[in-house]
Amino acid sequence: MRPRLEVEAVVVEGRARRLLDGVTLTADPGEVLGIAGPNGAGKSTLARLVLGAAAPSAGRIRIDDLSPATFRGRHGIGFLAEDGSRAWERITPRDLLRLGGDDEAPVEDHPLAGILRLAPLLDRAIAHLSKGEWRACQAAFALRLRPRLAVLDEPESGLDPAANERMREAVRWAAEGGTTCLVLSHHLELLSRTADRLLVLAGGRTQDLFAPVELGALEVRARYLAATEDRS
Repeated sequence: MRPRLEVEAVVVEGRARRLLDGVTLTADPGEVLGIAGPNGAGKSTLARLVLGAAAPSAGRIRIDDLSPATFRGRHGIGFLAEDGSRAWERITPRDLLRLGGDDEAPVEDHPLAGILRLAPLLDRAIAHLSKGEWRACQAAFALRLRPRLAVLDEPESGLDPAANERMREAVRWAAEGGTTCLVLSHHLELLSRTADRLLVLAGGRTQDLFAPVELGALEVRARYLAATEDRS
């Protein structure tokens, strides 16, 4: 089986340093690939490349053997942005979740409505939702159609522990349907319990890559700290 996402020796030149320096990775259909690293490691730069919002200075990115921009134009990419913008704050989550989907199917019946406990929120204006409630709605919008590829940037932002667990379940639900999920986060516990593999970035380079399920929480943390020490 060919990987869905292929990043090959990607370099991004910044003004003072390389933001990414020879990063290579793959992700298969239905795989959750976690990307961890300190601030300035290159996580957001990598996300922009995969989304087709920027081009690398060198190297190559292919999604199902297409450029990111071409793939996005043909198939779309589920995206949960870090900033959580409320550009649609006057509409309701129900309106949002109907966009691009089946207008006839009740939103309440969608599996993510149950997983993320959206029923009480569906008819409230987005402007009146808490940060955590809005985050859950954004995740549902990104994953609801089980796209071929989804990029989730800091999905745990604004969530309490219970909501974090529901976010993990939502990501795994999408992956079980074949979605390749790229999850960028500082939250090692979330990544350890959600990702099939965890890639650690620091200083724009891949410092480690492992399957967290094979390790205990303490070893995951130890490997992360060893990979990022003095490399930010």
